[in-house]
Amino acid sequence: MLEIRKNPRYDTNGRAYISGFNEDGILLKNLSITGCCLKCPEKIENINIGEIYGIKIKPERASHTGEFEFQAECKWIRIADLVCEVGFSVTASPTGKHFQNYVDYITYQKKLTKQ
Repeated sequence: MLEIRKNPRYDTNGRAYISGFNEDGILLKNLSITGCCLKCPEKIENINIGEIYGIKIKPERASHTGEFEFQAECKWIRIADLVCEVGFSVTASPTGKHFQNYVDYITYQKKLTKQ
């Protein structure tokens, strides 16, 4: 699937929590200022395309960035090879600097790996 985006998504090792859905957290596969993709080993029940959810992000320790939350709309759900991926579009950006600091960190990490 070819995805054309205004803002590139950057791979990350953070964890994500969807309000009211999971206590253990799931992998934050990638993130940009406009959206994210979450990945888990099983289908996330009762997530519906077009609905808005609260998402809390816990960045990896190396980023030295605090946790942050934002509102996002579920845009798609893909289940393949025993993995469930869910794509979200940010509808309300978080307050504070943690979100932008984390995006800056993962952007910088991607540039380092290209060198």
